[in-house]
Amino acid sequence: MSGDAGPNDGPLAGLTVVALEQAVSAPICTRTLGDFGARVIKVENPAGGDFARHYDDVVNGLAAHFVWANRGKESIALNLADPDGLRVLHLLLDRADVLVSNLTPGATAKLGIAPDDLAARHPELIAVEIDGYGPRGRARSRAFLGHRPRRGRRSRTSVAACTRRCRSWRCSANVGGPRQVAKAARSR
Repeated sequence: MSGDAGPNDGPLAGLTVVALEQAVSAPICTRTLGDFGARVIKVENPAGGDFARHYDDVVNGLAAHFVWANRGKESIALNLADPDGLRVLHLLLDRADVLVSNLTPGATAKLGIAPDDLAARHPELIAVEIDGYGPRGRARSRAFLGHRPRRGRRSRTSVAACTRRCRSWRCSANVGGPRQVAKAARSR
């Protein structure tokens, strides 16, 4: 993640994305939105943050995947199980255009920040939840955050395969396309 994130150019310049994300699917989705010019604020748990940081240690002690998937993002550590952490999240969402999450299925509902919960408090917010298995079937409650290499081994899985499996590109489609979202953000 970049501490020197500055003004962005591109069709999504002026758009703010808040990301509750780990591993592969949401980080690649929001990195793509950032590549199109959006400001991305990654919210991490203060008790360790994104576990993908530790897949390996080849980039100054951080995982190469983590550095690549989170380039250009701002970061804040919030304990969302604490009322003060949720209060700060809602302050961020007051000024945000998009919320992207890939938390364990049901986690946002337990925190009171599922898309339906946010609609009343943040009516202009586009909320996207990325899951690995969909809302029906035996695996619907299982978390799938992307490929995680086995302990002690380096990953050789292609990023293209991970993004297809994780439905990362769903985020770009769900926010309505770059031109429409940018136009909406600028008219606010």
